[in-house]
Amino acid sequence: MKKVIFTISSLFIFVAFAFTQVTIEDFEGTPLTWSGDGTFAVVDNPTTDGLNASAKCGSYTKSGSHAYSLLLGTLSGPLDLSTNNELHMMINAPVDTKVIFKLEGGGDALEVTKTIASTNVWKDYVFDMSGAKNFTGIDKIVIFFDPGVETSDDTYLFDNIIAYPEGPCAGTTPVDGIVDDFECQRNVEYGAGWDALTAIANPHSGGINTSAMVGQYNDPEGEPWLPLVADFGGPMDLSTRNILKVKLWSSMAVPMLFKLEGGVSPAKEVWQDITTTGEWVEYTIDFSDQAAANHEKLSIFFNGGVDAGPNDVYYIDDIVFEEA
Repeated sequence: MKKVIFTISSLFIFVAFAFTQVTIEDFEGTPLTWSGDGTFAVVDNPTTDGLNASAKCGSYTKSGSHAYSLLLGTLSGPLDLSTNNELHMMINAPVDTKVIFKLEGGGDALEVTKTIASTNVWKDYVFDMSGAKNFTGIDKIVIFFDPGVETSDDTYLFDNIIAYPEGPCAGTTPVDGIVDDFECQRNVEYGAGWDALTAIANPHSGGINTSAMVGQYNDPEGEPWLPLVADFGGPMDLSTRNILKVKLWSSMAVPMLFKLEGGVSPAKEVWQDITTTGEWVEYTIDFSDQAAANHEKLSIFFNGGVDAGPNDVYYIDDIVFEEA
């Protein structure tokens, strides 16, 4: 009976939580009033077989003559951010770039910038707007795609702007050096390999890693050189923090390749053999000779150069750049 009561209670909590989200814009009914420097339209969703199955979505083509080609959405009334201040927006972008998401109104404003690391695919981007929870006059959404690039006239698709209740990581300030701890310090966007990585409860808690959450990476079959790419959205500061530490759990002894790339400097590769299996091990990758280099991405090749089997799963945690 206790198990039944727990199940029913959990279901009630889940349903109650689900109904607390507020859809601000999904383009399926009457849209907000949108205007801007470029061209806005409601269009058929060209890719409905992935994350976003919606029939319609928003489309914005940059003006090609504004470095900050403004897209403005006007709400019918003030947005209540007192509880629902974790905002999500799905984006399908043609290029790797950034997006600025800004709320304003009543003399107040707050903006958050995110890196767009994947192209021609729908991804859900999360914007922590808890800093605006006490703003009572917010009635405008301002979006800048590819900010700072004046000559761009690319078209961006966006959809499902939804406000969720404030999450447990609201207001978190990024800690220098931490790339991803799969809890609240998630400080990069992933490009290639993003859809093979999931944050899950630590299935092998113990030893050097008792963290609640870790990353699970399902190495795709038929892609021996497909990496997991952490995109920093600009040049990485490797001047002092250039020693990479990463915790890994593997059931197999495999070769791993760690690579810095994406900037104007030549790529730097370091191989690391995984020899200990069935337990968490922290590995140290020395990139100290890249202190003055220009890189924007960290690529990790699990079982590098070897075609994955059907159950090649790895666990990763606490990706950190430390001082030499």
